[in-house]
Amino acid sequence: MKKKLFLLIFLFLVTGCSATYDIEIYNNTVKEDLEYIDSIPSNWDKEAQYGLTYRELVVESSNYPYPVFDSTVVDENDMIKIEGVEYYDNNLISDSNRLGQKLSYHQFTLDNFYDSSIVKKCYQYFSVLEEDNHIILSTSLENTCFDSYPSLDFITVNLKTNHKVVSNNADIVDGYHYTWNISRAEKEDAAILITLEKDEYIFNYENEFVKKVIYIAIIVGIILVVSSLVYVYFKNKRKRLNEI
Repeated sequence: MKKKLFLLIFLFLVTGCSATYDIEIYNNTVKEDLEYIDSIPSNWDKEAQYGLTYRELVVESSNYPYPVFDSTVVDENDMIKIEGVEYYDNNLISDSNRLGQKLSYHQFTLDNFYDSSIVKKCYQYFSVLEEDNHIILSTSLENTCFDSYPSLDFITVNLKTNHKVVSNNADIVDGYHYTWNISRAEKEDAAILITLEKDEYIFNYENEFVKKVIYIAIIVGIILVVSSLVYVYFKNKRKRLNEI
């Protein structure tokens, strides 16, 4: 896919931005969310490119169709979605101190995540391999997003998973949350590497077990309450009939 993504490039050219890239790997499903944000309101209404302000570029970019898969071949200037092509959900972020865009796609599998347009934009090499009951996600060493977007200052990569993790090179590990903090100065040594157990999972991931117990308890409670009401109703009805 041709993926220069001109509008996104313009946005990163005109002002200093940070990007947050969130991944969730749950069983065989992968969810992907990318946010880029400018938090300096004084930048938003300055002329940026082609007579447009940063705010106008963000609004235009949030209406642009971005294909999910890197291997998809489309006209990069085409504003019309093509039937059969998967596109990111594209949403404008706009509040008092944040202006930017969010791209989301929640239907990857471990079999096709290697073809993510977002990851391939930032790394020349990205693979998702299955080996000896392990799932290995790895990238090349350099993050090239900083070359494409000269005003991009910082990228935060967050990954969470219900798979047990064998090894990783994350900067921060908090339970089943893994974070890589990548600055422009570190872009040449920004490889991401994590190895997961294919069939071993974390107990009570995102409080799943507790939620199931609570759900079952609620259902059982409702059944008991309804049963009690029915019992009392028929008991009283039988008592009234006996009195007659």
